[in-house]
Amino acid sequence: MLFVSTSSPTLSHPIEWRLDLQPWTLPQVKALLHQATHPIMLTPKIKEEALLQKLVDLHPPYLDLDYDLRPQFIYNLLQNYPKTKFVLSYHGDKNIETVYATMKRYPAHHYKIAKKVATSIEALHLLLFAKKNPDLTVIPIGDKASFARILSPILGGELHYTYEIEKTAEGQLPLQELTEIYDFSNLTTTTAIYGLIGYPIDHSIGHMYHNRWLQEEKIPAVYVKIPVKAEELQTFMSLANEIGIQGLSVTTPLKEKILPFIDDLDNYSREIGAANTLFLKNGRRIGTNTDGIGAFNALKKRRKAVGAKVIVIGKGAAARAIAYEGEKRGAKVTLIKRGEKVMEPYDILINATPQDSPIFSEEIQKNTLVMDLNYKVKETTLLQEALKKGCTLSYGEEMFYHQAEEQKKWWLALSN
Repeated sequence: MLFVSTSSPTLSHPIEWRLDLQPWTLPQVKALLHQATHPIMLTPKIKEEALLQKLVDLHPPYLDLDYDLRPQFIYNLLQNYPKTKFVLSYHGDKNIETVYATMKRYPAHHYKIAKKVATSIEALHLLLFAKKNPDLTVIPIGDKASFARILSPILGGELHYTYEIEKTAEGQLPLQELTEIYDFSNLTTTTAIYGLIGYPIDHSIGHMYHNRWLQEEKIPAVYVKIPVKAEELQTFMSLANEIGIQGLSVTTPLKEKILPFIDDLDNYSREIGAANTLFLKNGRRIGTNTDGIGAFNALKKRRKAVGAKVIVIGKGAAARAIAYEGEKRGAKVTLIKRGEKVMEPYDILINATPQDSPIFSEEIQKNTLVMDLNYKVKETTLLQEALKKGCTLSYGEEMFYHQAEEQKKWWLALSN
């Protein structure tokens, strides 16, 4: 059940009315319940039994009830108001196993625990606990937990919260995003999970590209962004098996660190010493790298690699992948460190560092082809300076889409 935290009467989804966030009167509540064309869940967040009793006497379709009210009062409501579906809820930092055990003493329609988390690992642990208890929805709250809200229905969660106008909890996603990007209403326990791991990942547009083709090809899967730091990788990989993740994109700083967790690594990734794509099949993790292929596929419509002199700025995973692929395609590739001067002539210059402008303007050679892998900003300082010198430009977003296309092809091939 998807609850929208707003009072908009235009939505077909059930609506949660947070009575604690705005002034209200009993006649107003009664009028809304009478006029509503969709189910309403009242969430009063009050302890006063007399006032709660008056709300329940209005027979709302759903009512969110704090689990720590007086036990006999809760029992009386559950027994005497069969037309109302009571959701027994807890918001706080107590141990969820203890809270859930207490909740189960009451025969409520459903149970809900909302808990603040600081990491994606904590969010995954909460999801797994809910998966083991189908009558419980656990809602991780926090800026690292948005992905968990998307995955909740796949792991058996029944209650899901979104908003149309203003969010009511950290990590909550707007209804438009859930609908248009994630096709949220069609996520079920049989939906496959793909995702991006790394840190930071807020800037990534992978969720937009991958969810689009999954929906276009009618593949029952969803792609989410999961913030994972290097020190969290080992724990995450063990949890990935329990969650049932099928495919992963891997970004900074995990491309090299992911290698020990891969069972079958192709020669391409082994030569580079980094992987940016994983597929989990038959209990094994298979890895490859699409960065270099993506970069040169983006460049080939402007210039062939054969015989080209290529300067790649950077010594990281992406730089090595590009250099390896360039050599395979017949280019002469030189890797230089960030801050190192560009001395020799070149045909193609590629910035494979996270820095906006890694070289001085005077080092940009006229009428060459210049690529910048950064796509947070389309017109980076490097590309702006290159344009002034008559260079042909290749944007980071182009490289991203080409490498993502290779990930798509690889996942599809392995899933068949």
